[in-house]
Amino acid sequence: MHGRRKHPSPDPLNALLSFTYTLLGQEVGAVLEALGLDPYYGFLHQPDYGRPSLALDLLEPLRHPVGDRLVMTLANKSVLGEEDFVGRPGGGMHLTAEGLRRYLDYYETWMMGMAGKKGWRVHLRGEVERFVHGLRHGVEWKPMRWDAENHVEEECSTLSVTT
Repeated sequence: MHGRRKHPSPDPLNALLSFTYTLLGQEVGAVLEALGLDPYYGFLHQPDYGRPSLALDLLEPLRHPVGDRLVMTLANKSVLGEEDFVGRPGGGMHLTAEGLRRYLDYYETWMMGMAGKKGWRVHLRGEVERFVHGLRHGVEWKPMRWDAENHVEEECSTLSVTT
């Protein structure tokens, strides 16, 4: 991997990052809709047709602790290999049917919680709920932060948000 590239993803790691961010963005968007907000009207991401800008705004602090760590775990544990991808290197890679099945199994386990830990889906929903509460009640909202000892802290300065 020679850096982050997308559209099309030139290698398996970039393909996994893009796919993971897409799934996480869909989850954030679903929670926003369930709480009565339109995920397409955001603050940080420029509005564009079909882009859920608010969902992407709220996804930013989750990219590293949830998405990047999931992809690196999959790579480090050899859950997926080059044989699980099809496409032309440098010209768009995607998962095979079997690779997709293994990825989704691992993704769901990751989101629901591994080894007795509170799952990321709980943190994701809580993050969106805190944002909506702040928006509706005029309370300052600060995104969650993942600290060095692998504990979720409830608030952080926006300077620590991964972009």
